[in-house]
Amino acid sequence: MMEARTWSISWNDAMSVGIAEVDEDHRRFIALLDRFNEAVSSRMALTEVQVRLQSILDDALAHFAREEELFRQWRYAQADDHARMHGQLVESIRQTKSKVSDGTDVQWINAGFKLKQALIDHILQQDMKYAALYRDSRNAIAAGAMRDG
Repeated sequence: MMEARTWSISWNDAMSVGIAEVDEDHRRFIALLDRFNEAVSSRMALTEVQVRLQSILDDALAHFAREEELFRQWRYAQADDHARMHGQLVESIRQTKSKVSDGTDVQWINAGFKLKQALIDHILQQDMKYAALYRDSRNAIAAGAMRDG
């Protein structure tokens, strides 16, 4: 019998983009990933695994929409590229859902692991790009206020 491979992850400050609402989204997202991992590694009923994966998909769609609205407000130059990556992540979640419906426990675990890695990589690599822009713009505004005040 194959041992279930777990990939639990916890929020840490290195994942913070410095924007409270986005960080809260990311914290919730990580918690949902952990709940999915728990369902798969504990061999919960297929319906529960699917419910937890649907929660990840629903949360991702809402988060990506919020993030893309912020990009429009900030006039983020890389917004289109970032939105394309969001689309790829949504497709990955949907593919994982289909594997969970049709596959074996091992396929679910591997699909979930790949999904978790893709989402965490997105936060740590892509989201940090706009985090720097956001911090720089806030610092510039603060410096201007101090100079003008």
